[in-house]
Amino acid sequence: MTNILVADLDNNRIYEEQLDEETASTLGGRLLGLTLYSKYSKEGYKDPLVFATSPANKSNLDILVSGRTTLVGRSPLTGHAYSSNSGGKFGQSLATNGYLALVILGESDAGVYIDIDKKQITSKADLSKRAITYGDSATNDCLYACLFDGTKGGVYGRGGFGKSFVDRNLRGV
Repeated sequence: MTNILVADLDNNRIYEEQLDEETASTLGGRLLGLTLYSKYSKEGYKDPLVFATSPANKSNLDILVSGRTTLVGRSPLTGHAYSSNSGGKFGQSLATNGYLALVILGESDAGVYIDIDKKQITSKADLSKRAITYGDSATNDCLYACLFDGTKGGVYGRGGFGKSFVDRNLRGV
């Protein structure tokens, strides 16, 4: 598993990128998230968001052994790179779809959803499948608004990333 999924909201497209084998086999979670955040920031993308899972989420034995996912981005609250992590099934969903990370770039002109299964950015979503969403506080400009993993009750509670979704016109993943 060496793929990452990149959602470019500016251009309304999703594509895959390959990580080198050494990076893919040794980095996960926060370190992978910070590495990708730095890479895309240096390439000129403003405020990338990176959901990074761990290689342990999909082992060579094809069993799921970890449920954590780390989100790295620029916090609306502090203005600095920040990370938050959550339990739930989102990390497992990324891993079972063959990805170590989801990188979100840019912002959309209208409210959109990212559908990982279909690899598309859409204005409509199957709400029963939506995994990552924000609450009302994010739409009311709360700088510390959380994101919720609706698949199993996990919360990305640090950094104000709910506000980051609203600022991008991203309604959910």
